[in-house]
Amino acid sequence: MNLVSDGLTRVRNALLIGKNQVVIRKSNFVKSIFDVIESEGFVGSVEVLNDREISVSLKYDTFGVPVIRKMRIVSKPSSRMYLQKGDIPALKTKRFSVFVLSTSKGVMSDVEAYRQNIGGEVICEVY
Repeated sequence: MNLVSDGLTRVRNALLIGKNQVVIRKSNFVKSIFDVIESEGFVGSVEVLNDREISVSLKYDTFGVPVIRKMRIVSKPSSRMYLQKGDIPALKTKRFSVFVLSTSKGVMSDVEAYRQNIGGEVICEVY
């Protein structure tokens, strides 16, 4: 979880100063989380630079406002949050938010987990 929170914090900080690209530390779990965020359209691309780093290109709209408004860790080592399949629609209070879940079938978005009829641990929320 340390690498996940570090990666999300690096992206948040890069968005605050208007960077186009940020380099984060690599792990397979972090890469899969950012692949989900990329597939949902919040970041431009996620590329592996070497065996220790991942490059994430950030997206901005035509006015220079970041596409990602907020990113936050939901599950922490001291307080884990698990969802069953039926709990996913009730959790979505924001229309354009995406929850990244770690499931038995891999890391996926809340919409994909609902389609596959599975639940899992909520890692982070992006909107």
